[in-house]
Amino acid sequence: MGRRYAGRAPVRDRLPVNPPLRGPVDAAACIASLADGTADAVVTDHAPHTAVDKDTEFGLAANGISGLETAFGVLLEAVGAGG
Repeated sequence: MGRRYAGRAPVRDRLPVNPPLRGPVDAAACIASLADGTADAVVTDHAPHTAVDKDTEFGLAANGISGLETAFGVLLEAVGAGG
């Protein structure tokens, strides 16, 4: 779940979100839990911020990204791959 880009820092190191983005091992565990029925749903948490909260220096910007667009695309990609 999620893409890796050669030559770039992992996404979790470039995006200030809470909880932090996880790596490939955690993604595989999520897929496995959906496949074996341990988990039966995928959800996201959306906490919108104003443009003022986001339009500042990287380290000072409010944490968060829109999880819905990201999750939906990743899930469609996993389903298409048989995941």
